[in-house]
Amino acid sequence: MTLRQRLENLPVGQKLLAALLVLLVTILLVANLAFISAAYWITQESMAPQALQTIGRLVANPQLSARASDTPETASALLKELDSYSPLRAAAVYASDGRLLAQLQHGQPLSMPKRFRNIDGWRLTEFRSTQLIALPRPGSPPAHLLLVASSELPVAFYTGTLSASLAILVFSILLWLIIARQIKRLITQPINRLEELSRQVTREESYALRAQRGNDDEIGSLAEAFNTMLSRIEAREDQLKRARDEFQSAFDQAQGLAEE
Repeated sequence: MTLRQRLENLPVGQKLLAALLVLLVTILLVANLAFISAAYWITQESMAPQALQTIGRLVANPQLSARASDTPETASALLKELDSYSPLRAAAVYASDGRLLAQLQHGQPLSMPKRFRNIDGWRLTEFRSTQLIALPRPGSPPAHLLLVASSELPVAFYTGTLSASLAILVFSILLWLIIARQIKRLITQPINRLEELSRQVTREESYALRAQRGNDDEIGSLAEAFNTMLSRIEAREDQLKRARDEFQSAFDQAQGLAEE
């Protein structure tokens, strides 16, 4: 028997409960995906650029950037100051002549441009948010700092989302149990009583039994229709019984006359 046939053969109450459970799980999954997608979009479109601009303004301070592009060592020292910024995915310092002096990577290394003139083409193919900061140098062309924002959401966000999802799931299960109890009381039990009554009528052939009307819903209408059917069958049985008695009485009279 296939899964579809098993589902189709389930009682009505279990079908309703299964459909409700699937609905709750689907809503929870869709809500989580929508929430994570919205958070990711807000991070990439708003928070990441703002974080890069803030870092850029701090680094572009003349006191910090005056000697940052002199040697690879000074450029590495500047990037070391940025190592603790979690929104930063990568950073690179380019000298006044366009050479790559030093770079900072978080996570899997990115392929950074080797020359400053290649940055524009590289940014067209990079889906992460980037920021190019000019580092002023007195009496010479400015150096540049390339910042690349992280595309990953913080671990705390996923932890909080998972905790909230578990709390919602527990609440949904409790709500599902309450609804299941009400469905059993309002739907399953009246149907079971009506089924038991029909079996009793068939077993005892007693058409004087009646189903409890219950609520004014479809099940109550079904019980009323079942009672109407029993009433008509009972009336038909009474008519047949009277006709049988009349026939038996006429037969007895005819047999008496025939004997006389």
